[in-house]
Amino acid sequence: MTATTVSARIASLTATLGWNTTAGFVQPATAAILSPVPSSLHPELASRLAGQYPGGLYRHQALAIAHLAGREDVALTTPTSSGKSLVFIAGAMQILLHDRSAKVIALYPMKALGNDQFGKWREALGACGLRVAVLDGDVKSMKEREKLLAENHVILMTPDVLHTWFMASLHVPAVRAFRDRLRMVILDEAHVHDGVFGTGTAYLMRRLEACGPRYQFIASSATIGSVETFLAQLSGRNLTVVSAEDDGSPRHAVIWSRVLAGGADSFASRAVLMQSLAAE
Repeated sequence: MTATTVSARIASLTATLGWNTTAGFVQPATAAILSPVPSSLHPELASRLAGQYPGGLYRHQALAIAHLAGREDVALTTPTSSGKSLVFIAGAMQILLHDRSAKVIALYPMKALGNDQFGKWREALGACGLRVAVLDGDVKSMKEREKLLAENHVILMTPDVLHTWFMASLHVPAVRAFRDRLRMVILDEAHVHDGVFGTGTAYLMRRLEACGPRYQFIASSATIGSVETFLAQLSGRNLTVVSAEDDGSPRHAVIWSRVLAGGADSFASRAVLMQSLAAE
């Protein structure tokens, strides 16, 4: 269904409900903007990316990965569904392919999100003989947790697990050894770490950094006001920001309509409109 057809359908539905469409416009679709795979990558990683993406990476992906290859700390603030996971995984692989004794932590704000991303990590790392595991509350045995740290290159966890177990267990040889080899920390969905939760995360990031060698840091965040200041306060780092202005991912057309609805039954009418549009 074209944008014009959808706009006409919205106008028709709102008219039948007695609503008044006062304004509207179509934000046009945009094509992907591609850039070559950065030449500064480890040869094995560069070869795999070139094979998987023969036309090139999205512009922001190539830019962020190049910054990471240059050992910079990076903040990625491009829109949802713009391919941030590829940047995380490529950044981690760049480090691990140069040093297979290195370790990486990927922090996801919710257990379900980490589990959802696990398949992507396992597929990409497995092709290079690298290993990844999820460490969450389902892993009850302390010995099993220590084994996961020892046997895997990348560990997916939540900030809660990092705080309540990992940081409290630095006296354990396996945990201490993992921290000593930690070379990258990834913080996904950083914008959820605001308010009191954000203050706790900021202290956690500083505690983690204080107890061992310096590691590289990458965060992703939705586009918010003063994102550079926010992420600097959260991480304690000066981050190179790859923003929505650098976004090279394709976008579908978006239809914006301003509709005025009155009357006691306006809420029910909205429900009817949403159900009708969903049915389309």
